[in-house]
Parts: sequence; C-alpha cells; structure tokens
Amino acid sequence: MSCKIKVAAILSLLLQLSIHAQNSQIKKTQSPIPVETLLGSRSFYYQHVISKNLNDNGLNFFNVSSFDANWSDNQDNHYFITGFLSQKIWKGLSIGFGGEIQGPGSFFTTGLQYSFFKKNLLVVVFPSVNLNGVMELSNFALIEYKPKISNKTSIYLRAQFLATTNFSQIFRSYQQLRAGLQLKNYQFGLAANFDQFNVPNIYKNNFGVFIRTLLF
Repeated sequence: MSCKIKVAAILSLLLQLSIHAQNSQIKKTQSPIPVETLLGSRSFYYQHVISKNLNDNGLNFFNVSSFDANWSDNQDNHYFITGFLSQKIWKGLSIGFGGEIQGPGSFFTTGLQYSFFKKNLLVVVFPSVNLNGVMELSNFALIEYKPKISNKTSIYLRAQFLATTNFSQIFRSYQQLRAGLQLKNYQFGLAANFDQFNVPNIYKNNFGVFIRTLLF
C-alpha cells in the first residue's frame, strides 16, 4: 500500500471520528466550518477549514483542504489536504499527530498547535515535523481580524501561510491574503494567492474575488 493511500486512510478515519463526535450527546460549543471559493485570474480555488472538539477534555480534529484548478490547463491543478488529531495540554496549546497530502507527496506528521482568540482576532500556528524519514519542518499559520463596523457588518482581513523546509531549502510554500467585508455569516472581497514550488522552481500567482460562508 502506497504512503499516499495510508495517509488518506488515516485522514478519513480522523474525519469519521470527528463526525461521530459531532453527532454524540456531548454538550460543547463548536467552531463554524468556513467554506471559501475564489474566482481568480489564473484559477478557481476552493478551501475549507474544520476544527471540531471530540470531547470536553481538549481532544480536537483539525483539517484544512484546498484545491486549485487552472482555468485552461488541467496539468496545472494542485491540492493540499492536512488532518491533525490533537490533545490540549495547556491554555491554547495542543500536541498531536496527523498527515498531509500535497504535491509532490504525502507524509505523516507530529507537532504542536497553538490557537489564540480574543474579540475579533484569531491566530492559529501549527508547526509540525514530517515523519517521512527525512527531517522536514512544516509550519502553517493563520491570522484573521474582523473589526466591527455595525452589529451585522465587519471588516474582514486574513493572512494565511504555509512553508515546508529541511532547513537548507523550502520545498513548498504559499501566502494567501484576503481583504473585504463580513455580513452575518458571509465574507467576500479581494483575494491574492502566491504559491511557490521548489522542484522545479515554479511561482504561481492568483488574483481575484472570494466569497466565504460559515457553516454551523
């Protein structure tokens, strides 16, 4: 069985655990699931983020999945899927394991997850070590700021980053920027995605408009 199939199986199992916990009788406050689409100059982009508490003791499932489809070249499509099962060990800090599937490969990971939320600010930092026989460090970071304009409307700003490195070169990285408005459970505005692939050295930019909805 290939490593990609093994990682996909583990991610599927973690997602099923999340769904099972969501349907259980445990009383808890769950985060909404943001689902985003971007119509850009180079491609159509989709992303969702899932963060689900599996019990009342700090066990959590975290998933980010995205797909980038070039308007004119199917060979230029790429994807990113990560799943992480973590246990809270301190205020905002968790430790756990999971897996990633992305071009050009897939691997299991272990690492830390730190989340900070206060009023209109959200910060998530997710450093992890790839367990693929080679020392590689991945770092995912998300910063979201939503200052209110009125009771139903807010400014929406987001920066999202990813970098995978072996400390001598960066294999895969991206930077995503969003600026717009939030109206109730909908967010929309201008978007910019910057993607870098080290093998070969490829840089892909995508500029456009996005719409994002929060599913509860």
